[in-house]
Amino acid sequence: MARKQAPAPLVDFSTVKLGKLPARDDPRTLKLENYLDREALPTPPVSEDWGTKVTVPWGVVLNNRLGICAIAAPVHGVMLWSANVTGKALVIPDTQALSAYSAVSGYNPTTGANDNGCNMLDVLNYWRKTGIGGRKILAYASVNPKDPAEMKTALWLGGGLYPGFNLPLSASDQISAGQKWDVPAGGATGRGKPGSWGGHAIWNTSYSGLNFGGVTWGMVQQMTAAFFSTYCDELYIAISSQDWVNAQQIAPNALNLAALLADVAALTGDPMPPAPTPTPTPTPTPTGRLFSLTFNAGVAANGKVTFIAPVAIPVGTYDIVRRATQPPPSKKKPRKPIEVSR
Repeated sequence: MARKQAPAPLVDFSTVKLGKLPARDDPRTLKLENYLDREALPTPPVSEDWGTKVTVPWGVVLNNRLGICAIAAPVHGVMLWSANVTGKALVIPDTQALSAYSAVSGYNPTTGANDNGCNMLDVLNYWRKTGIGGRKILAYASVNPKDPAEMKTALWLGGGLYPGFNLPLSASDQISAGQKWDVPAGGATGRGKPGSWGGHAIWNTSYSGLNFGGVTWGMVQQMTAAFFSTYCDELYIAISSQDWVNAQQIAPNALNLAALLADVAALTGDPMPPAPTPTPTPTPTPTGRLFSLTFNAGVAANGKVTFIAPVAIPVGTYDIVRRATQPPPSKKKPRKPIEVSR
């Protein structure tokens, strides 16, 4: 089940900095709703909460004073992925999050200039090509925020969702009161008007029924599917080959990375990049006795013998060791090395 609404941290939601810039339509972005084939996908569980494995504070990631939310969300995503795979959340330091924010937005941490927030597609492309705190994603695709079934499938497959909202002022009222985000009784007008508070990005961690949980400003905030449908103007699934799979390329949902990418490809109708090939374990140099040879004639010291070995051995020089059952020579002679060549 999704975790309960957490108590509000020491954040003044009337003064927090919002920083998601308006959504940009890029025709190159894969849109899942245009290619969805539900029959080709596994059925996600009725409810899921990947965030329960994160046992350390989520952290505000400077989002209480900077418009860094579009970077803070991926930082929380990496925490969630790593906690589920390794049992320990990997926390990207604020300094590295700040470096990514400066690179994407042009923010100057010395003067404070250009604290204007980020476009989420710019963040996703930077995350994929350069990385945030040394962590990269393999691919991403957009998800339909008006389709709860598609959202649940994507959240289960990828270990979270990356949504951007045009938050209404009513959302500030609700989070300050410890309430879930929902469309207010008066509808999407007045304090419920989309964007009247500002643009904001978070990381969704859970779903149960028609409710979704997400991390923002260091806390888990619940929200309804109706809230998503009304206020979310962009939503993405990000695929990580670094943090969402273990050494055997298996994700916490028991899918291997190749199958996960195939599932995303089934959603999109377009092939995803192949899963990275695991680094092979180097073959150790053989030691000890490999095989025995019988010579019908003696071998001169430092002589060479050409033969076909029954096992693969490296090129090199080896000692000839006489069998213990062989009569010892009448005179002691130095061991004759044998050179193996190809």
